[in-house]
Amino acid sequence: MAKPSLGLCAGLLWCVASPLYAADTTYTLEATNGSVRPLLGINIGPLGTGAAGNPALTTSYQQLGVNLIRTHDYYDPLDMATLYPDRSKDPDAQSSFNFTGKVGGDFRSSDDVFGSIVNNGFEPFFRLGDSYNNAKPPTDSERANWVKAAVNVLKHYRQGQWGGFQSNFRYVEIWNEPDNVVFWPRPYTPTQFHQLYDASAKAVRAAFPELKIGGPGLTPSGCLSDSGKRWTTAFLDYVKQNNTPLDYFSWHMYSNAPADYAACAAYYRSALDERGFTQVPTLLTEWNTSAEGSTLSSEEKLALRTKAKGAAILTGAWIALQQRDDVAQTLFYRGPDPSMDAPFFYGIYYANGQPKKIAQAWALWKDISSYTKRLKTTASSSNANLHLLAAENDTGTRALLMSNTGTATETWKVSLPSGNTLADYTVTLKTVSDSSANIVTSTFTGDTLTIPSHTVQLLTLSPKTTSSFSLTANTTGTPPVLSLSAVLNVEGADVGKNGQVFLVAVVGGSLFAHNGTTWQPVGAAIPAWRTGSLTARTTIPVFTSLDIRSLKGVQVWAGYGLSAEDMLARKLYGLVQGY
Repeated sequence: MAKPSLGLCAGLLWCVASPLYAADTTYTLEATNGSVRPLLGINIGPLGTGAAGNPALTTSYQQLGVNLIRTHDYYDPLDMATLYPDRSKDPDAQSSFNFTGKVGGDFRSSDDVFGSIVNNGFEPFFRLGDSYNNAKPPTDSERANWVKAAVNVLKHYRQGQWGGFQSNFRYVEIWNEPDNVVFWPRPYTPTQFHQLYDASAKAVRAAFPELKIGGPGLTPSGCLSDSGKRWTTAFLDYVKQNNTPLDYFSWHMYSNAPADYAACAAYYRSALDERGFTQVPTLLTEWNTSAEGSTLSSEEKLALRTKAKGAAILTGAWIALQQRDDVAQTLFYRGPDPSMDAPFFYGIYYANGQPKKIAQAWALWKDISSYTKRLKTTASSSNANLHLLAAENDTGTRALLMSNTGTATETWKVSLPSGNTLADYTVTLKTVSDSSANIVTSTFTGDTLTIPSHTVQLLTLSPKTTSSFSLTANTTGTPPVLSLSAVLNVEGADVGKNGQVFLVAVVGGSLFAHNGTTWQPVGAAIPAWRTGSLTARTTIPVFTSLDIRSLKGVQVWAGYGLSAEDMLARKLYGLVQGY
């Protein structure tokens, strides 16, 4: 028997043009190129803030998949200035600390706030420092006591010291925005901060070798301005020269340009790598839109902080961060607003617990986070206003998160691998926009989607379970020289499962199977043509431009199964062609 020339299917086999108009951008889905991470951390909460009747956000956080809560800006609770108020007192004496006294505008103790985190199943991200209203760096003479006190604070909240908590939080962040005069006021110098970080990190490492220690939570200028970059490199140089623990580097970003997030992540990666910190990830411990400044009107601020414009920008940023595998965690700033009188504050919830548009977009982030396999995508054209994250799970279901940060309506479509079309899936579309008060869920049919300006969409492609196994032959060419391919349709319940596709030829009573590279005799086991996730439709090129007179008496069979035994037992095979 002449051996057919069989090449593996290369490239994508499907692209359907809209009967009405062509899409502005077509996204081709390709192989897995990383993982989707649950970048769903947040600052403050779950307790409500402001007026006494404002609700806790415990259930809301759980529904959004919040996994880390940074203990920053509770405005007195969990601040070192509150926990250890008199730096002259013995830092090893329980009487020097205030864990249970009611403080702040919400009149809560540090233990009340910490308990609301751990007792409701959230993990604290422990910030050793002070809130915006309460920043009091230790002087040089106070530094040693402050460092010892910080270790005892961690023992109280991690090891149960002095009637505290037994917990397993992983992260300790030393200080917050030391390049901001609010948190590190003059005449304190950067060198004094370096010394505080060095002493604190070494003391925490000695007491808790298992903790991830990092900082310093730099402002956006740390990567966006020349002076900020000098601050960044001076800190990293000091840490390097003094062999100071740095398990992660933390930074902040407030920007209305999603590209800034990726650019700054890349800058910090480069700065760390240049100093040998190649295994040190970065953590974005505060981020949001930028709505400050006298040049913005109240309407513009509301659009950025409460409406779909801000939700689209932040979704674009979240997608950009997903493409940076070295960004290990993100913690959004913040959960609830402090008051109903500040509707364009930083919260994803108003003070009364009602969600803003960003909270609705967050729900879509949480949905796609369950699709752990990130897919590479290639766009047919460059469009800086469209931001796409594609992913799939082990069942073959795919999800696509799309954000339009521009001012014009865009159209887009997706090109799927292995000959699949959207018709092979049940397609669900969730939309966040200003046109509806809630997330709109609909069933989508067609092949081209329209996304209005300042809109977020989540497209879910679930393999249809009603399809059944079938096998058809496709012959092309002019006899006697022909080309043959087999089109194999997989049962809906098997789509996405790990399985095998088989291509077998019967020649004079002997069996030959194609192993994806060449034909070989079948022995005790049948070699598979392809192994991996089963797709709804697979096209198998059997041979190309072959004189079929050489195939007299040959039969070509194909099938699939979770294994060869499964294929035979369920009779998931058939005759492609006989000669």
